[in-house]
Amino acid sequence: MEDALSKDGHYEVEGIEVLSRDRIKPSFFENANAQCLDLFGFAADWVPAFFINPSFSYLFGGCSFSFLPDFFAMFIIRRTFKNSQRWLFYGRDELMAHEMCHVARAPLMSNAYEETFAYCTSQSSFRKCIGGIFLSQWDSFLLLGSTFVLLLAQICNIFLMQLPMWIFWLLPPIVLAWLVLRYWKLRRRMSKAHSTLETKYGKNATKVLFRCSDDEIDALANGTIPDALTAPNTARAIVLQQWEMQ
Repeated sequence: MEDALSKDGHYEVEGIEVLSRDRIKPSFFENANAQCLDLFGFAADWVPAFFINPSFSYLFGGCSFSFLPDFFAMFIIRRTFKNSQRWLFYGRDELMAHEMCHVARAPLMSNAYEETFAYCTSQSSFRKCIGGIFLSQWDSFLLLGSTFVLLLAQICNIFLMQLPMWIFWLLPPIVLAWLVLRYWKLRRRMSKAHSTLETKYGKNATKVLFRCSDDEIDALANGTIPDALTAPNTARAIVLQQWEMQ
């Protein structure tokens, strides 16, 4: 990527072309890194990042790309933030910190707790509270799909044939209730895992939790500290030993 940017001025990843002139300046990382350091004890100013407006969403704020096992990672945010700190309900520092969290946890190959961690960087209490309800784009598609099915049923009911509409009216609330219940269970397990880590890591428990995989968080929620967290001679173990009951 670096060779292509310096030679041709552009590079394509996942069908999206990024330009060297739209690369995010190192100075833009300062506030986001300060927030990540305070919350989770990491900084990621090495991550290539670009301003771009992809075609897949008018309300697009940002997204990250990570490819394992070679760990190529980058993220993009809306081009509006090149000259502005805010756009709609988005803030540049919040978006950058959010995507940096995804990049930092990429090696853990985690899914269940990703958005919950990333939304901890939000400046909005509302987004911080419910932002992790959608674990992937398929969750949002499921909720939107249920409302679309309701719309189609209503059209059919008016123009074609009578349908038991109460069944279709129940679909969106059922999907939403399932998403909320799943999210509540995940938050509860994270809270239990955090309590387990506090016995060993004290005030650094949140930073340690951030470095745990889904399976490790589930084990911690059951009151067990996985051996992988204390395994010697690993990069993660060295960092965690420094934080032990500081």
